[in-house]
Amino acid sequence: MSIEDMALSAKLSIAQCIDVEAYEDEFVSTLTLMEAKRLCEAIKLDIADVLGLDKRHDFVISGKSNFIHDNRVRLGISVGDFADHIGFDECVVSEMEGDDSYLDQWPVELIVKVANLLKMPPLALIE
Repeated sequence: MSIEDMALSAKLSIAQCIDVEAYEDEFVSTLTLMEAKRLCEAIKLDIADVLGLDKRHDFVISGKSNFIHDNRVRLGISVGDFADHIGFDECVVSEMEGDDSYLDQWPVELIVKVANLLKMPPLALIE
């Protein structure tokens, strides 16, 4: 597959695809979760394999936002502490806990950071 075909299929720019191929951390640091998923689909790779994530987990998630909220509360992490740890304002935590698709526009590395803080497998928030 040419870089142009890959970009077209993944709905990314050619520059994004070139950067992902050229720089090891580009996939997790600059692509949003949705872009990363589209790219993996375009090149027929499993995102968990690309990220090196364990595919085995026993989490059944009915909604990411409730899952994040419930785990934050279960761990006794305040909204303020959560926001401080991920480096955002408290309103971001409210958005994250109120919208199941909110993390889809985040880079994968930030989603992994959230998952680690909440002591859950990152794949639970990525799938």
